[in-house]
Amino acid sequence: MNYSKLITFEASNAADIKEYFVNSFFRQKWDKSLESVQCVSEDVYMLRYLPLQSKLDPLVQKVQFSGINCKNGTVYIFQEELVIPKRNLVFFQIRKQISLSAQYEQKRVFQLSNPSKLQPRNQEDSIEEQKDILMTTERDNTINQGTIFQEYLTQALDKLREFENQISLDQWKISVEDKKKGLNIWQRTSENGLKCMKAQGIIEKKADDIVKVIGDDDYRKYFDPVFDFSTVLERVADQTYMVYQKTKRVAIVSARDFMFILHLNKMPNGTIYAIVFSIDADHIRPQQKGIVRGWLQLGGWKLEPLADDPNKTFATYQTEIDMRGSVPQFVMTQANKDIGYQIVKIRKVVDIYLKDKQQ
Repeated sequence: MNYSKLITFEASNAADIKEYFVNSFFRQKWDKSLESVQCVSEDVYMLRYLPLQSKLDPLVQKVQFSGINCKNGTVYIFQEELVIPKRNLVFFQIRKQISLSAQYEQKRVFQLSNPSKLQPRNQEDSIEEQKDILMTTERDNTINQGTIFQEYLTQALDKLREFENQISLDQWKISVEDKKKGLNIWQRTSENGLKCMKAQGIIEKKADDIVKVIGDDDYRKYFDPVFDFSTVLERVADQTYMVYQKTKRVAIVSARDFMFILHLNKMPNGTIYAIVFSIDADHIRPQQKGIVRGWLQLGGWKLEPLADDPNKTFATYQTEIDMRGSVPQFVMTQANKDIGYQIVKIRKVVDIYLKDKQQ
């Protein structure tokens, strides 16, 4: 296939490549034909666009799977697609005038490999608002051009305030006082009729180390036995991600999966929030047979360094989940207690994590 060298540059990581080629702010500098950019996950790309790609030109599919042997960071533009070798980033352009549905005509689609780890937002990269809630930075606003992504980010900041307000609600009723393990668990019923859980305890580790463990799938299995896997589908903003997560089948309870936004936020005083809430995005990750699509109304972690010892953290873990399907209330009550004990389990997991990273 004929191709021509479009641009050569040096990039140290996939994020730099994404920012330069996918961000419409930068792309307008070299792609004058840019009209819109649509973000899709890998599974959606394979399901919706790959068949379309093969119809356009048989050679395109051949190029896509055979790959191009060229230096990393050197980009070649083809008749139908832009490929960045060894970066798992594909920018697919439909240029031919072929009879296609309006959904696909003149679309530009990209797929980027997902980040493996989630890191807390740096304090220097934040702007403080009233009540210590961090607003989006200039870098956030530059990267996120889409209206939907901006709505998710606004919703994340609202949910962060809601999460903080729920901690001190009067409706909480103590269900576990484990003095031996230094853990308290409360339960309440929300206005939506959902069983909610709040757990609190001290973890003798830094908040920065704890949040790394929470965001690392390789270690989550040690403190969350029902966790199966998760996938970051899109980066919505700085430290804000669209995530797909699946849990295992346990006894009479079928496997569940969730589509949600994960938002991490670090305050000037060192407190770290990691909150999640579900979104309607079945078009990105369709529901599967045998797996019930659950709903995370709101949940997550608040990790507060102790004032007299910042190497220790006061952890608060909250959940408000609609499991959907058929789940007996006594099962949910026990499940909430088990979830609360993750604070106890994660203490040992952080030790394992730190030892592994030192090797």
